[in-house]
Amino acid sequence: MSEIVRSLEEADLGVITEVEFDNGVWEVDTIKDGHWMELHVDPQTGQVLRRESKDGDDDIPPGEGMRLSSIIRSVEDQNLGRIVEVEFDDGYWEVEIRDGSRRIKLDIDPQTGREVDGHGNPERDTGAVDRRIEQRRKTAAAIERD
Repeated sequence: MSEIVRSLEEADLGVITEVEFDNGVWEVDTIKDGHWMELHVDPQTGQVLRRESKDGDDDIPPGEGMRLSSIIRSVEDQNLGRIVEVEFDDGYWEVEIRDGSRRIKLDIDPQTGREVDGHGNPERDTGAVDRRIEQRRKTAAAIERD
């Protein structure tokens, strides 16, 4: 997903507000010059298959924040599963990950790229996120053994 988002960022198709895998394609919501678009993107090639105007009411990420492709890459590097949706909402990137029947949701600060706790507060203990990820892996492994 990060490579597809990176290619869309480089193509300057607008500010990305949401990316969701649906019906075999990535649906990407963007805004550029006040116009909202929904792009349908081939998951294999990254080619934009279709563009549709849409009514937009999504939150817009801050211009000075990290690139979305970098944030997604850092989540992918954690190997938690397959990212199926990323949406900017309430000041944070909400990332939904699926790994088999397991579903994980993360809130990511757009400025730092770090996970925030369930109340929107940055994690103060830099090891807390790593410990939660390790606990999720152990829980998933235990469920698979049962």
